[in-house]
Amino acid sequence: ATGRDRPRDAQQAWRIKGAGRLTPRQLAYLREIWSWRDERARRADRPTFKVLGNRQLLELVQWVESNPDEPLDQGPKLPRDIVGSRRRALKDALDRAASLTSAEWPKRESAPRVHAPPIDQRQFDVLRSDCSKIAEGLAIAPSTLAPKATLEAIVQKQPRTRDEVMACGGLLRWQAE
Repeated sequence: ATGRDRPRDAQQAWRIKGAGRLTPRQLAYLREIWSWRDERARRADRPTFKVLGNRQLLELVQWVESNPDEPLDQGPKLPRDIVGSRRRALKDALDRAASLTSAEWPKRESAPRVHAPPIDQRQFDVLRSDCSKIAEGLAIAPSTLAPKATLEAIVQKQPRTRDEVMACGGLLRWQAE
């Protein structure tokens, strides 16, 4: 965890990478298909990408919105296990999205920017330089020793002990030392 981490809003979890380019109507389809996929993954105790990948999800959203009267088998290739009741449940999700009024469509949003408090640039540069020297001695990349976000968190939080340094950026003992 770094100083920039923030919890994910459960009401916005369906807004996957690439959703910012979608129209509000397409977002309605995305939200319904995402919910279908999430429920399917929970039931099967599988990661969501094993049910339907984000790219496939976005392809399906765009196709369905452009071809509302076409059967699903005419659209993008779906995983072969989406048949029978699974396909009917997906179709139900699509029908729910299609039946929404424009007032019910999600609004386009951009993710709120999280601005980290300013850090002491001089301290950061010294820490980064020291980290680079240590990494060179270990024959590893400086970012393996401590990523930039971790260095920023260390400068910001000013830890006093090795355990506090480890807590700043999820470092292991050897990295903190």
